[in-house]
Amino acid sequence: MNQRVREQTERELPVRREEELSNAQLAALIAQVEQNGMLRAPVGMKQEILEKTRRADVQLVIRTQDMSRKLQVFFYGLKISMAAAIAMFLIFWMPLDSSIPDISQPAAIEMDWDEGPQKTLAQQVDEKAEELGQELSRAASEWIRDLSGKKQESR
Repeated sequence: MNQRVREQTERELPVRREEELSNAQLAALIAQVEQNGMLRAPVGMKQEILEKTRRADVQLVIRTQDMSRKLQVFFYGLKISMAAAIAMFLIFWMPLDSSIPDISQPAAIEMDWDEGPQKTLAQQVDEKAEELGQELSRAASEWIRDLSGKKQESR
């Protein structure tokens, strides 16, 4: 009788599992359960499920998932610890600036309005890079000049 009820329900209520029941389909299902009763699980299904969960391969999967979670927590803690260690290293590694003004005396703010527009950070970096390039070029040319002079003297 259970098989017949299940087949009849499947024919009357064509619903895909990923969709929700409409109100009419839900009402039809409720009426059918009230008339015919609920379907019963197969005999021994509970015992079969419990036996399958006790098998070694299932236990291995469960323990692997548990170990995976523990490893994720461990690596998360490791990341946090490394971030804290790097932050502390940077804090203590930074040199102390002795040119900090005395804040007990109010500082007079001097503005030179004739300066024109202030340079952006990118412009300042470009200027410093250009100066560094010129110094390196000058030092390299002096070094090459010194080497070529020594070679001519040794001949």
